[in-house]
Amino acid sequence: MAELIEAESGDGVNWSAVDAIVDGGGAGDGEQATEAGGAPRMTPGQELAGLLQALAQIIKPVMPTVAAIYTPETCAGIGAGIDPVCQKYGWLQGGFQWGAELQAAIVVVPIVIATADAIQRDVSALRAAKAAREAAQEPRASDEPAES
Repeated sequence: MAELIEAESGDGVNWSAVDAIVDGGGAGDGEQATEAGGAPRMTPGQELAGLLQALAQIIKPVMPTVAAIYTPETCAGIGAGIDPVCQKYGWLQGGFQWGAELQAAIVVVPIVIATADAIQRDVSALRAAKAAREAAQEPRASDEPAES
């Protein structure tokens, strides 16, 4: 199962797993369904593992230590552990129904994070420049006339 989660593009995300989630992959009734081309469709656990890996990559720029927890192996293990529960209760049997939203989040969230980081750096730079300007305008103790 780990091979389904391995990064194919070098960025830590198995895009074929994300595509399967977005396209509504997933087997029902405990059987391995197939795509139109005969390739096996992902199980709910495999889909969940791919989703976790994609989410880990989304949060990686902001929380790298948390993202480091969700390695492909960890995500595959979570998926393997949750798959029997999904099968038993019929969860996610039709695939993730919010794949379009997930795909949008994969694209938009990193941009929002980068924008927020850039704004924070700009505000910090402005505050530092203001503090430096105010410090330069304050009279120094050596500039004050000595009292006799």
